Amino acid sequence: MKHLVGLRTLILMLGLSMLLSSCSKDDEDKDWTETITLFVASNIVDYYPFENDGTPINGMNVREQLSNTWIPLPLNFIEGFEFENGYEYELLVIKTHLANYPVDGLKFTYKLNRLVYKEEK
Repeated sequence: MKHLVGLRTLILMLGLSMLLSSCSKDDEDKDWTETITLFVASNIVDYYPFENDGTPINGMNVREQLSNTWIPLPLNFIEGFEFENGYEYELLVIKTHLANYPVDGLKFTYKLNRLVYKEEK
């Protein structure tokens, strides 16, 4: 009888182990996307890349629709978008949240979906 109880316990433990391993971190390690509105300011700003010696390069200020914070990004950061100094933009972009982002990089990327407006300032 003790042998059956030990066997049942072993089977139960194996079953639980398989169940827990199926809920592994693999599901969390996937990029995911969302479509958002992004505003681009009209002036060139300094952007400080992670990988250089502290020397700024030309950048652009961007702000997501649901944020009040402007962040500088490299001029070529939005795939498919070409920044022109002196113009303000509203863009519809696909934001990809990177599951495995570089330690010295950003946690997301932007890809132009549609130019909503471009206005000279």
